[in-house]
Order: sequence, then structure tokens, then C-alpha cells
Amino acid sequence: MTTSIPRTTMTIALAGQPNTGKSTIFNALTGLNQAVGNWAGKTVERKTGLLHINGCVHNIVDLPGTYSLSANSGEEVIARDFILTQHPDLVVVVVNAASLKRTLYYASEIDGLGRPCIIALNMMDVAEDEGVRVDPVSLAEELGIPVVPLVATRGEGMQSLKRAIESFQASPATSRTKDLSSPFPWLSEELQQKQARIMTMLETRQTDSSHPLPRLPVRWLSIKLMERDEEVLSRLHQESPQLWPSLHEQCGTSKEVLQAVVEQRYAWIDECTQKALTTVVLDHDSLTDRIDRWATHPVWGVCIMGLVMVLSVVLGMLIGFPLPLLLMKGMFALEELAGQLQPAGFPWLAGLLQGTIRGVGSVASILPFLMVFCGVFAFLEDVGYMARIAYLMDRFMARIGLGGKAFIPLLFALPCNITGALASRIADSEQHRLKTIYLLPLVPCSAKIAVLASLAVWLFSPRAAAGVIIALLAMNALFIGIVSLFLGKFVFRSSQESTELILELPHYHRPNWKNIGRHVWSKGSAFLRKASTVILGFSIIIWFVSYFPTGEINTSLLGRLGISLEPLSKLMGLDWRMFTSLLASMLNKESALATMAIIFNTSQSSLPEVLRAFLSPASAISFMVAQSLFIPCVATLGVLHSEVRSIRMILGIVLYTTLLPMGMGILIYQLLRLVPGLG
Repeated sequence: MTTSIPRTTMTIALAGQPNTGKSTIFNALTGLNQAVGNWAGKTVERKTGLLHINGCVHNIVDLPGTYSLSANSGEEVIARDFILTQHPDLVVVVVNAASLKRTLYYASEIDGLGRPCIIALNMMDVAEDEGVRVDPVSLAEELGIPVVPLVATRGEGMQSLKRAIESFQASPATSRTKDLSSPFPWLSEELQQKQARIMTMLETRQTDSSHPLPRLPVRWLSIKLMERDEEVLSRLHQESPQLWPSLHEQCGTSKEVLQAVVEQRYAWIDECTQKALTTVVLDHDSLTDRIDRWATHPVWGVCIMGLVMVLSVVLGMLIGFPLPLLLMKGMFALEELAGQLQPAGFPWLAGLLQGTIRGVGSVASILPFLMVFCGVFAFLEDVGYMARIAYLMDRFMARIGLGGKAFIPLLFALPCNITGALASRIADSEQHRLKTIYLLPLVPCSAKIAVLASLAVWLFSPRAAAGVIIALLAMNALFIGIVSLFLGKFVFRSSQESTELILELPHYHRPNWKNIGRHVWSKGSAFLRKASTVILGFSIIIWFVSYFPTGEINTSLLGRLGISLEPLSKLMGLDWRMFTSLLASMLNKESALATMAIIFNTSQSSLPEVLRAFLSPASAISFMVAQSLFIPCVATLGVLHSEVRSIRMILGIVLYTTLLPMGMGILIYQLLRLVPGLG
């Protein structure tokens, strides 16, 4: 008995704007046959999958969701360059039936790249609820592109989409090609003549071996020149400087041609949808309108947002904390057991085993917590509420040089900076994402807050302790704004050019639990693959410097570093023991208290009394200021590295989160010691 081996026959690109249900369709087509990585040289996520149809296997590439194909972001360049240079056999363009004209504009841009297309007309149910009726047959006739109606969240129409792909595969190769030799028919006669002249110049130059142009479709190049696409203009200027003056003369310097192209494309879309689109006047407001009357209100909307965020954090803590606590208890038990091992001639082996257990335990304890918050984040994104948070916070965030979307990762960094790092992917641009990642360590995570709260309660009266914690949180918020403005002025200058929010408020819809589950699984497995080895490595390094050469932290490399830096720490009102405890918190923030107990040779229960006798109020506040701004833990550094893939950037984060807390600790102590009763 012989078995047939599936044949890989086509490469299919899946394209679409955000909030069109593209991820749901990708998951439905590929199931568990997915691979997640990054695009070459980029931090943008790359998803690929396999689609099995009648013994054939097709590769599906999920292109980044973008609002256009202009060179405004790395995602847009990735999407269009893949289609232009990798030549997929078919592009499935996902269109939102409830926002038909806007999303068809994007589909017309994809179609203009010259590759065969199928339109997946998704969210037909949402369109019906909004009073919009779309006839897919009429739309396909007008566009000249196959149209498949879908309700992807319920799986409706997915078989029809697969049959359309199968039908395309079975069609003759000659019927798949498109005429790219003439101007776009939807342009006015004047603009068609202009495009024809530009195409002629480009074609002439491409045949000139002394000045070859990139082998890209001249019709696409010409329309991009007319739209004044910055990347295409720069590329042609560099690669064909002799041709540039003529092209520049044809394109002009004003935006009149661009505006005319956009208006005429929309006019063509209006004409195509005239027969296919029917709008019914509803006798009641849609669900989205009724909810947004409150959810986007300048006052009530902020109150609702605050309530949603508090509930999200509380839910995440309640679900995500119990299992990590059990895992941490198990880790401590294993560490104690490993500490009892004393192999002859290898006394350090027990310490190494303890460091390894601590690293593995950190990964294991973080994973449930991380996955729960990924699930909460995915739920809010899936139902359409996340965009409302960005909308409400945009005006405030613009004052510090960021968009409203940046508030979301900063907020989700409160329970753990790791969840904030993962949430940073929703940023408006790559520079905003990187700037947000730089700011995340300034958000005090729950572990930092726990340490600070413990010290405040131990060392101050209840009223004073509350005041100290509030002041510390306010200081962190202030530095987030200051550092953001500094980065915008000196590091990410181009990100300051425009911080206006360009955001569609998607229609509310029921969550797709299967899609959310796959998202959580994908993020959890990516964390294990990318960050766990870094966290384990960092944990062993921290163990090494806190153990060797004597086996005691007081005389270890870390302890010696603390002693050698004592002149600096004294400026903060701290001796080497407190400073070493601060350094030890790099492993995890809770380690600061455990290290204090070890160095002061006391138990955890007696530690508050020892610290009260040892620290002045000024010294205590200095330490707490430094701790609240200090380097994030190794787990966070591992995830940040997996997100940015830049040692230079990680070193930059480590550098400024070392210098800033030291400087602030010195300043605060020197000021407070002048106050009677605090020094």
C-alpha cells in the first residue's frame, strides 16, 4: 500500500487592514500548522502556516495588518515588498463588509501590485447589524475579482474560500496574469496621460543596461511616483539620477496629483459598490453606537476605562498569581534540598544547582502570569475595546511625544513589565514601539511595589508610609514623561514629527475564544523559546557573581562590587550591605529583601527591626527611590531582548536605569538629610 505525499503547490499571501478579522481567517485556514518568527532584519512578527486542500499543501504567509501600502511604517513596506519581490501565487485580501469602501481602497492597492487576488468579504453579520447589505456577486462583477462572503468568527464561508483557492489553482496559468502595460482605467484622461508618460520613461530606463532600474512593475512605480511615495522617490533618485529630473517634472512638487489620485480611486470604488451596496435606515442605533455613547465620552469614557483596567488587572492577578506562588514554593523547597548537597571537592555544585533551579523556577512562575495577561489583552483587543482606550488617552500621551496606543503597554506593565513588553507591539510605528520599550522599566511592577510597600510599612507610620508610596509612584510617572521627551528630542527624532492618532474604532463583536486561545498559546510558546534561555543564563550569571570566589555573598564578586562602590553608596546614605541588596534585585525584585536578611545575618521576621535601627528616614527613602527606578529583573531583560533583538538597546536600558536611580538616590538623600528629624 502506497501513500501519496502532499505537494506544496502555491504560496498564498493573506493581507488586510487591522480589525478586519485577518487573524481569525489565518487561524481557520491553517489550524495548528503555524510557525511564528520575525521578518528578516525586523522585529515585526512573521506568521506562516500550511493549508491542506485535496492532497495539496499551500504555504500561507500572514502579512502585517496595515491601513495602506505607502511607506509610512515598516509593516507597510514589508507587506508590499513581499508581494512585489516574492511573487506569491495568490493574495487573499480580507475586507470588512461593515466598512466596505475604506477597506476596498486597500484591496485596490493590493490589486495594483499585479498579483492575482481573491477578496474575503468578512464580518457580513456585523454589516447586517449596522444596516449594511452587500451583494458579493454584484461586487465581484464590478471589481473583476472573486469575492467570498464570510463570517469568520463562526466559520461561515470558510469552505467557500477554500473552494475559491482550489478553483484558482485549477485555472490555466495564462488566465491568472494581469495586464500591467496600460495606465489604471479609473484615472481621469489627464492623469492617464501623465501615468503613460512616466511609464514610458521608466520602461526606457529599465532596458538601458547602463542605468537599470529595479525590476518592479512600471505601472506600480508610476502610480507611487504620482502619489509621492517617499521610499520610491528616494530609491529612484539614488538609482537613476539622470532620469530623476524628468520624473520629478512629471510628478510635480505639490500634493495636487496625490489628492486627485486618491479622489479618483475612491470615485471608482463608489461606482463599483453602487450596485452591490445597500444601506438600510435602522429604527434604532447600532450596538456599537449605543456603547460608544458612553465608552468614548470624555468623562464617563475615562471612568469606564479605569474600571475596565482595574478589573483586568485584578482578574489577571487573581488567576495568574496562585499557580506562580505554588511554583515558587516548590522552587524554594528544591533550592533548600539542593543546598544540602555537598559533593566532595565540588562545594560550588550545590550553589550552581540552586542558581539553575532559581532560573527555571523564574520562567515557570512567570509563564502562567504572562499567559493570563496575554489572554486579558487579547480579549479586550478582540471585542474591539482596546482601540477605545487608545482614543481616550491619545491627547494626554501626545504631550509626552507618544500616541494613545502607548498607554496600553505602560498600563499592562504595572503587574509585570513583561506583559507591557508584549503589549508594545500595538504601537503606531516601530519608533513609538521602541520608545515605549525604553520607558517600560520606569513602570513599577507588582514585585517592586511589594518591596517598596513592605519597606514603607516597616520604617514609617501608616500615614507616612502611604504618602511615601504615592510620592514614589508620582515620581515614576514624572520620569516616564521626562525620559519620553528626552528620547523624542535626542534619540527618536522622527517619531516627534507626528503623534496624531490615526485609528479606526472597530465595531464591537463577540470574542472568538478559539482565536484568543491560539494567541495565548502562541505568546506562551514564544516566551519559552526566546526568553527562557536568556533568563536561565542571566540567573546563573547572577548566582556566579553572588557565590564566587568564597561561597558567601558578603565576600563574593557581587559583595566586593558593593564594597568597592561604597563611596558612591554613602552619598545615597547607604552602606555596602544595602547597596549589594539593591544590586541583587536584578535577579528578581523580591531578592532585595532576601539579600538584606542574609547580609545582616538575621531572619526575615526580624529584618524590619534591624532596618529600623540601622536606617535613617532619609537613607530609607533614598534606597526606595533607587529601587523604584532600578534595572528591571533578568526575566524582563530577557523578554525585552527577544522583542528588540538588540544588545545595544538592552545595554542602553541597563545604563540609564543604573545612572538615573543612583543620581536620584544621591539627590534625594542630600536634600532630606538637611531636614531636621530625617537625616
